[in-house]
Amino acid sequence: MQRNKTQDVAPLVAIVQLRDGEEFSKSRREQYIYETIGGNNSRVALLELLAEGHTDDLFKYRLVSVYRHMPEEIVLKLAARHNQATQVHHSMTTQDLVQ
Repeated sequence: MQRNKTQDVAPLVAIVQLRDGEEFSKSRREQYIYETIGGNNSRVALLELLAEGHTDDLFKYRLVSVYRHMPEEIVLKLAARHNQATQVHHSMTTQDLVQ
């Protein structure tokens, strides 16, 4: 049985931008604008790997936890929680912690 390699990488956390009263539609998910609030370093690194021509599924696909309509205070708490949770996946340098 093959293993889904994307499960080995922490999911990104993003906020989807919807108009007031608009409901999220799976069929339109590629048309929305998303703001990544957790996992930006991983996202940028994966985009660079794709640009270099890597085609492994690990570099093509990412799990994303998507949220909507959240006050800024909750968004910041969610981003901080994501950063704390993913510290166990890799060593954080002082520069990583400051950014």
